[in-house]
Amino acid sequence: MAAGVTTLDAAKFTRSFHYKPYPAIDPLRPELSQKGRTVLVTGGSDGIGFAIARAFTKASAARVIITGRRKEAIDLAVTKLKALQDGTIIEGRINDFTDSSQTTTLWKSLGAEGIVVDVLAHNAALFSQAGKILERDIDLVWDEYRGNVRATLDWIQKFHGQEERGVKNQKVC
Repeated sequence: MAAGVTTLDAAKFTRSFHYKPYPAIDPLRPELSQKGRTVLVTGGSDGIGFAIARAFTKASAARVIITGRRKEAIDLAVTKLKALQDGTIIEGRINDFTDSSQTTTLWKSLGAEGIVVDVLAHNAALFSQAGKILERDIDLVWDEYRGNVRATLDWIQKFHGQEERGVKNQKVC
């Protein structure tokens, strides 16, 4: 942050907050249709991830798969999304996005089931407490780095690894 700029001042850079899709990103616009696509949303049980999954459902995705660490949260989110859907297959899968072995197992199971992910919305992230990096515990900083950088690369590599099965025209968001 620039010298003299406080966190409160930085928040003023965001002029408006949207709690629903505005016209430019309305999932009901025909040109934003996701018809026939399978979408996987990490961290899709709550907050922004859930809103992303809901938007893809409204955009007529063929299948929306959400992942998360907590079974109860995933089950509740799947129930809510199924209530909104009109023909979209909604699935929840338990996965700790930072655990490479769980991620490998997830992608292998998708492949074994013949599921091709067309769109990966990698929303999951680890959050840290605010503070100067040089004053924080190095092991905690390293865990956050591995979770937010290494895990993201792992997911993207596995997503693009579907190309071995002839998958093309994938999108990461």
